[in-house]
Amino acid sequence: MAWLLKDGEVLASCDGVSAAPLTRIPVGSPIGAQLIQAKRLHFAGAKGADVASLDTERVVKALCSFGPWQPIVTKHSDALLVVAARGAFARWGLELGDHLEVR
Repeated sequence: MAWLLKDGEVLASCDGVSAAPLTRIPVGSPIGAQLIQAKRLHFAGAKGADVASLDTERVVKALCSFGPWQPIVTKHSDALLVVAARGAFARWGLELGDHLEVR
């Protein structure tokens, strides 16, 4: 397990980078975020999710929040997506231009 950091501050625990599509985020999961390399995601039955698009330097380029049962197709040539439970990014204070780190 790794940690997702912003400016040296731990935002959440996270899984390593996955190329598999994400179908849901389990409620009460000890994993706070998931890192995914994908162009298309579908949250079947999830309660919703926050999704951040990162560039190759892991700088936040776009932030979105999605409800349950919504398909997500990224518009950018994203290097990586950060996916967390809906509302997590607001709690973390995540904003465009933030540089994220995984340790």
